[in-house]
Amino acid sequence: MTAYHTNLRETHAFQKFSELPTDSPLAGYATLIAQYNLKVPPPDYLCAIGIKHKREFFNKWQIFTPRHNPEDTLYGQLIFALKYEGINLIVLKSLFRSHKTEEIVQIVISRPTSSYSRRIWFLYEWLLETKLDIPNAKIGSYVSLVNPNLQFIGQPDIPPAIESITICLELYIFVLWFAVQRNLMPIQS
Repeated sequence: MTAYHTNLRETHAFQKFSELPTDSPLAGYATLIAQYNLKVPPPDYLCAIGIKHKREFFNKWQIFTPRHNPEDTLYGQLIFALKYEGINLIVLKSLFRSHKTEEIVQIVISRPTSSYSRRIWFLYEWLLETKLDIPNAKIGSYVSLVNPNLQFIGQPDIPPAIESITICLELYIFVLWFAVQRNLMPIQS
């Protein structure tokens, strides 16, 4: 089994980020970027797990409490990233390209009703423009793709019965917002 966040802070330096104040293991996108040596622009902030039982912010680092320490697996780090850091399309696409499809299929099959498995499933298929060889989910309720507490999603006026369209619209709104924030797309008056 791969060790996902053990001593990664010593082997990977993030540009524009100051040194962590404590001997804290990385978490979420920081772990995934370092573990898989992803060639992506650094996110606006990165996460680590501290030793104090108080959540702290240090420059561009969010230091979480030990109770937030994610499971030491690809799935555990992805859950942490989606739950506490939101959706980072660049990191996710680069990560999915570097993994075998079977690993993602195994995540989805092993936890078919998990909202995070279904988000990972959707993002994998959408970002890589490929369909996983998994039958459509027969159980499980609708979940929003984007966490409105972390990222702006807008308020599409669509009946709840049209769930897949809602997910696509939320993602479209997010992508537009992301492009404007990163100056990838000019705002037209």
